[in-house]
Amino acid sequence: MKNVVFFLLLFCIYGAQAQWSNNPNTNNPVCTTAGVQDHPRIIRDGTGGAFITWKDERSSSNYDIYVQRIDSGGNVRWTANGIAVCTATGIQNYPQLASDGKGGVIITWMDYRDIFIDIYAQRIDSSGNVQWVSNGVAVCLATFNQGYPQITGDGKGGAIITWDDFRSGNNHDIYAQRIDSSGNILWENNGVAICNEAGTQRDPQITADSSHGAIITWWDSRNINIDIYAQRIDLSGAVQWDSNGVAICISPNNQYFPQITSEDSGGAIIAWYDLRSGNDQDVYAQLIDSTGGIHWADNGTAVCTETGDQNNPQIKNSSPGKAIIAWQDSRSGSNSDIYAQLLSSGGSSLWTNNGVAVCTEPGNQNNPQVIASGESGEAIIAWEDFRSGTNSDLYAQRISSSGEVQWTNNGVTVSIATGSQRYPQITGDGSAGGIITWQDTRNGIYDIYAQLVNSDGQLGIFTNIEDRAKALGFALLQNYPNPFTQNTNLSWKTLAYGQVVLKVYDFMGKEIRTLVNENQSSGQHQVPFNTESLPVGMYFCQLSVNGIIETKKMVLCR
Repeated sequence: MKNVVFFLLLFCIYGAQAQWSNNPNTNNPVCTTAGVQDHPRIIRDGTGGAFITWKDERSSSNYDIYVQRIDSGGNVRWTANGIAVCTATGIQNYPQLASDGKGGVIITWMDYRDIFIDIYAQRIDSSGNVQWVSNGVAVCLATFNQGYPQITGDGKGGAIITWDDFRSGNNHDIYAQRIDSSGNILWENNGVAICNEAGTQRDPQITADSSHGAIITWWDSRNINIDIYAQRIDLSGAVQWDSNGVAICISPNNQYFPQITSEDSGGAIIAWYDLRSGNDQDVYAQLIDSTGGIHWADNGTAVCTETGDQNNPQIKNSSPGKAIIAWQDSRSGSNSDIYAQLLSSGGSSLWTNNGVAVCTEPGNQNNPQVIASGESGEAIIAWEDFRSGTNSDLYAQRISSSGEVQWTNNGVTVSIATGSQRYPQITGDGSAGGIITWQDTRNGIYDIYAQLVNSDGQLGIFTNIEDRAKALGFALLQNYPNPFTQNTNLSWKTLAYGQVVLKVYDFMGKEIRTLVNENQSSGQHQVPFNTESLPVGMYFCQLSVNGIIETKKMVLCR
């Protein structure tokens, strides 16, 4: 009954025009025009949909920058295959985007239109109209190269952009610039120095503070080894902490590729992968407050120090004061898996020590992306997955605030189309679900696709059971009775002959029983489930038909 009410509510909200795909073999095309489209980035649009930007080779000579808006029903709202953000001569690459706070988006990118690589930006309003000069405003035209920009909104209709900068001709430094809603450059020409210390500073990441400024973190070789530093810059472009940044981690050996998220009191939480233990990579994190004060253990609190490598951490704030971190993990010794941890405001691990297993399927699972979802501590994680063989697919999982997986064991299927689906990006849909975008070779070369995964772990928006069955080729019905005390019946419909596997898992994802594993003809099927020897609690019934999976929750009580 709960699922029926949920689907009916969504129908009332989105109406009969909903176009989100319900089929992981189909999904929603965002751009499938000629040439390669890749490196997508996504943010929510504030009305249940999302903005997606990417680099685009449709001109057959150079990469350009395009953007598209997809609404809450899965309909693309602007010109088919996207609106041109920049089609200047030369290559435009590595787009990043942030909300303008007025229903539109500001996009920044690396730009090769001149001799060196520069930084440009453009604003697009909610209707898809370009707001600034054609092909973008120059953010930095300093000598030599500037690259890999990151962006955050300034809360006043503009944005703060940071990048790594080679203007010195010797080492990379970190610079930043603010641009207002009209495209005016507000700070020093070609940017304010965030860090130009000796050695190399690379790969800055940025988050907004609570006063229209920003906090920036980067990796830094000023001390021979690579360390993690951070700096805060205010609305006027003045750095707020120690000259050239506050040391986040200066442990022995190297620390790389920090990721950053805002913290409720105006500071930030930073995560990175760390080689202090020797050969294995671990994950550490640190809280820095708005004054530059360090709050957790010196050089960071350990998030995961298991055997094998843990790397590529991704982090999101989960109010009040918590942080969700997901990473790829090779503790099994053979493949990389996906794990996650929730940190308290004091830096303590709230879930299983060294993290909760999100996916441990055979084959590699890589490139996790995470968003906070629903109540404090809940999260949705998406990743690319090689469980099926040489091509990668996309999967996702939801975790409760207590660290329990909520959907199908080892993740719900987001996309299993032909070819490879790579480098997912995710944003919230405003209803505790997620919108995922990625680059996709189902048509022979990379295109851009997207998919909604709702809060129940279903793809798209279903208005009734028959719609779900039509889309997937089958429907798993809710067990009856539910809750139940000892016996319950599991029922499903199949629309065509196929391989059917029906399993039951406990709330930790451990397989309890295989009830069906056979080819079945179309029609409605039912099997009893006796739980006399099982403890009370939540269980999951998982139905797989020809490799496509659906799951229902069941509650056993006495």
